[in-house]
Amino acid sequence: LLGLKKDDTLRFNARLLETQDKEGMYRKYILNLEDNDDREVGDWFEGTIAEVSRIEEADLNDDFYTGYFGEDRVSNRDEAIDEIKKGILRFYDVRSNALLMRSFQERLLSLNQIELPEKFLKRWLKVSNEGQLDDEQIEREYPAFAENLRWSLLRDKISERFSLEVTEEEIRAAYADKVRNYFQSNLPEQLIESSVERLMQNEKDVESTRRDLETDKIFEAIRGEVSINDKAIPSDEFHQIIDSISKKAEEEQQADAALREAASE
Repeated sequence: LLGLKKDDTLRFNARLLETQDKEGMYRKYILNLEDNDDREVGDWFEGTIAEVSRIEEADLNDDFYTGYFGEDRVSNRDEAIDEIKKGILRFYDVRSNALLMRSFQERLLSLNQIELPEKFLKRWLKVSNEGQLDDEQIEREYPAFAENLRWSLLRDKISERFSLEVTEEEIRAAYADKVRNYFQSNLPEQLIESSVERLMQNEKDVESTRRDLETDKIFEAIRGEVSINDKAIPSDEFHQIIDSISKKAEEEQQADAALREAASE
């Protein structure tokens, strides 16, 4: 962009605007495509420079604090530092809670041995996928499928016991937070609301968000029933544990999803 001025045209790769390398985010927020829009769109576009501005170091005043942190949240440098520290703490809280939830899940599954009709399920998977999965693939991926099915049955029982429900208002609030976090700025409420309305149109994503919120409630319900002993560990060790657990969980989800997707087609 260096050397260009207002009203000049240029060609650019829109994919480079999405730093998180997530196809869904790229299509939804950069290309502005609906989730059910499966058109193939190239990455290169032609644009016109509408405005030229210079970014300078901001003064630490009320306008800066309001624009970055939101209205009436921060009024001076010390409060800004405290707010940033809280953000870092939330980062670690989310990941440590996810690790703790994984421990809860493994412990509850070990204490509640739910017997499944293995032969029937394997036969059902084979028949329902109409030849898309062979016997070897079913045998390889069935353990993850069965474990997720057991956990699904168990979490339903937990939700019933503690009368856990997720409301539409909670789903909308979660979407609003997602939009704010993605853009990392103090967006106008009207823009946030319109983005939420758009996200609410995707039934599959709404159900996924509902399940995530339900998982949060299940976590809090279980946590209220047990004693927790905090353990301090170096951040490097913490990240190694998280990476290892995340990789294992992703592999299990992929195996489970492959069987479920084939069975649903």
